[in-house]
Amino acid sequence: MNLHAVLLMLTFSLSARAIRSKRYGDAYGVTAQARQEFLAKVSPDHTLSLLRFTDSILLFLYSYWCQERSCDRLRPELYHSSDLFRADIRGQWEREYRKEELSAKEKEKIGCMVGLA
Repeated sequence: MNLHAVLLMLTFSLSARAIRSKRYGDAYGVTAQARQEFLAKVSPDHTLSLLRFTDSILLFLYSYWCQERSCDRLRPELYHSSDLFRADIRGQWEREYRKEELSAKEKEKIGCMVGLA
């Protein structure tokens, strides 16, 4: 199997994982987009929701990179397709960071998540 085929298969696998992680993020956050089959599996948890969304963003970005590599050309439009989602999740992490009741250690951890998103 050549590198092109491997990268293409990896792209599909990563995209599927990203979508699944996004669905779990919706369920943990009990958003309007949450699907019933995912809601039944989890209890509401805002932090887990943000972590799942962040995981989803990173998986999507890695799948975009694999797709570019498989085509041997840059495709910036792929990255721009997730701009709104990334901005929303980053904003949610920033709101978490601004909470008064957090310890310095918690703020440091959340600051790292802001950087990832």
